[in-house]
Amino acid sequence: MSASIITPKKLQNFIVENPTLTNEEIAKKFETTKRIVWANRGAMKSALTRANKESSNPIENKKAYMRAYYLRNKKEVKIKTFPHEKSVNKEIKYRDLVIKAIDKSTLRSGNIIGLPAEQFKTEQRIYNEISTNFNFFGVEKKDSVYYELLKNLGKNKFKMVVYPTELENILKSTTENSIAHLIADYCGQLHTYEKELTDAVKRNIVMIDGIIAITINKRITGAENHKFYDEMISLNETEVFNDSCKVEKAFNVFLQRLCGFNYRLENCIDYWSENENGGKGANMMLAIIRRVK
Repeated sequence: MSASIITPKKLQNFIVENPTLTNEEIAKKFETTKRIVWANRGAMKSALTRANKESSNPIENKKAYMRAYYLRNKKEVKIKTFPHEKSVNKEIKYRDLVIKAIDKSTLRSGNIIGLPAEQFKTEQRIYNEISTNFNFFGVEKKDSVYYELLKNLGKNKFKMVVYPTELENILKSTTENSIAHLIADYCGQLHTYEKELTDAVKRNIVMIDGIIAITINKRITGAENHKFYDEMISLNETEVFNDSCKVEKAFNVFLQRLCGFNYRLENCIDYWSENENGGKGANMMLAIIRRVK
């Protein structure tokens, strides 16, 4: 395709019709640069943001946008119905408990690392309600959420360093006693994160009197993944009736082993997120552990 006949409309239409193609692949198709493709994606995003303000159903618009412009690796990415920032129940049962646990700590400065999502509500509350002396670091691997987060940080003039990667990669390079609090709001399944959590606790990257808040989903997908939960449960004789109970029991056993003598388990609750219609969403669990020595 000749670069001389490129128009924004043609390029943007092509992006919409081929959502799984990367910027590089589209650039080769049009004999142009990745930066031009990236700029056109940005223009489309701005247009959608304006449309969202006038739409009666902005959530559906956002889903369409995420599917159209931020699919990666040539596969469909499902849009979750339990996003970090849209659950009233999470505000009450999750965020309040995390804030209270941090407020109990003697630490009023230092580094806080978390998974802040687009609106970084927990971090804002820590800054406004507890201390302005913390240094905030966020981790977000999804392009769409990452850029939206950066935009919102700038809009709110909130200081936070954000890394476009996995939390595991940041924790691996973190040294002993270098974090005041870790907010591991995974919202995923426990077996996916147990190794990085175990490593973080073993190396004592969180300072004494600092907390680690861990959020997981009470689901098990894939028959091969039951092995981890079965191994945890084999250390306890409590009968298990279904997958949800299995996750709950395995999580509690895992936390007991995780804490050892250096950490105290302060809270472990279950709650549910809300879906886009205000109904019951995903079954979740939150645990808060505190380093005591």
